[in-house]
Amino acid sequence: FSLPKDELKLFLKLRYQGQKLFRKQADILPEAVDFMTRPYAYSIEKARKTLSYEPKINLEEGMRLTQEWLKKTDLKKMVNS
Repeated sequence: FSLPKDELKLFLKLRYQGQKLFRKQADILPEAVDFMTRPYAYSIEKARKTLSYEPKINLEEGMRLTQEWLKKTDLKKMVNS
C-alpha cells in the first residue's frame, strides 16, 4: 500500500487541520513528507562537532522502532477515514 506524495501531503494537511480544530497535538506535519522523501544523504557530523551531539538511539534501533510503529499503525485505515 502506498500513496503518491501529493495525495499524502493533502491527507496530512487535512488531518493536521482536524487535529488543530479539536485542540490535539499534531503527531506528524505535512512538511515531514518533503523531508522524508528528499533524495539526499544526511550526516550528523556537524552536530557532533559543534554541539557535542550524540544520538541516544542508533540508526538500526531507530529503523527497528519505525518498523514496529508501522506494523502497529493501520495507515490504510487512517487514509480512508
